[in-house]
Amino acid sequence: MAVISDLQLYRGRSRWVLMVLPMLILLMLDNCAFATLEMTEWTLVDPYQTWRYTNPTSQSGRLDLAPVQHEVGPAWVVSDIEVPEVANISFTVEVQGRPDRRDDDFIGFCFGYQDNNNFYLLDWKRQTQEHDWGDSVIINDDTAEEGVKLIKVDGSWTRDGLWGGTDGAGVSALAGEAGDGWLFDHPYEFEIELTDERIIVSLDGTELFSVVDDSFRGGAVSLYAFSQDDVIFSNVTVIPEPASFFLLGLSSLVLLRTRRRIFL
Repeated sequence: MAVISDLQLYRGRSRWVLMVLPMLILLMLDNCAFATLEMTEWTLVDPYQTWRYTNPTSQSGRLDLAPVQHEVGPAWVVSDIEVPEVANISFTVEVQGRPDRRDDDFIGFCFGYQDNNNFYLLDWKRQTQEHDWGDSVIINDDTAEEGVKLIKVDGSWTRDGLWGGTDGAGVSALAGEAGDGWLFDHPYEFEIELTDERIIVSLDGTELFSVVDDSFRGGAVSLYAFSQDDVIFSNVTVIPEPASFFLLGLSSLVLLRTRRRIFL
């Protein structure tokens, strides 16, 4: 009768773990492969103190101009989690129409948000408009064109830069403008695909941009509006869910430790 040593039993069990654990990892990643981000704890960044982040729920939030306005500027509502460098982000945006206020300004979304001077901005203007905000710039671009733009902010921003797409300092346009202006009371679905070197933006299933930019870094995401009231955001979804990367990293460490034990 053959005698099986403790070492043989250990190696057999370890090999079984190596076969089963990858399948368990895949199941875990499949079950938590995407997440609709919880929006109640996001932070309003409002340099000109003219905005409200109104009645956020678990899956929606709203940017409204405050009743008493001093000097209108842009506003961000920044997520409380960071998105990985390689990911797909999707969100829905809609502007509610009101008979007493039907503006035509910017709605948008930021990603790769490191702080309020370093981020990517996807913005959308309803109608072309000329305006000089009077900020100090190197390049004075007073024209906000109708359509979608992809903008990079790296080091600083001015209202004129965000308005026209460049200020010669920290604001530069990577792509756009593309498409028509947005319409009131119409929900739009955006998707942003982030790879190691490329940013791909689609609107309602149609690709708008495919831009090479290998300086992308993971970071927070944020809602955005500039002089446009009544903007509703919902269903901000990230694939893969940030927690999936933690699980994958943890499982990889387990695999590594197990392999080391087998071959000792």
